[in-house]
Amino acid sequence: MAHKKDNGLIRKMQKVLLDDSDFLKKLIQENLQKLLEAEFESKIQAKPYERTDDRQGYRNGTYTRTL
Repeated sequence: MAHKKDNGLIRKMQKVLLDDSDFLKKLIQENLQKLLEAEFESKIQAKPYERTDDRQGYRNGTYTRTL
């Protein structure tokens, strides 16, 4: 006999996450920022303010933008 999964908790969590648009927006923004930072580090082969012989370029900093 197959066991039924209790999806009540999952449904409640989905409702909270989807109803709170600010939470979802913030989550997406933070993940996009982390992705961009990782891409920059990969491209120039150095972290911000790091001085290395392998560095392939430079960047002039960042500022806040809205999506």
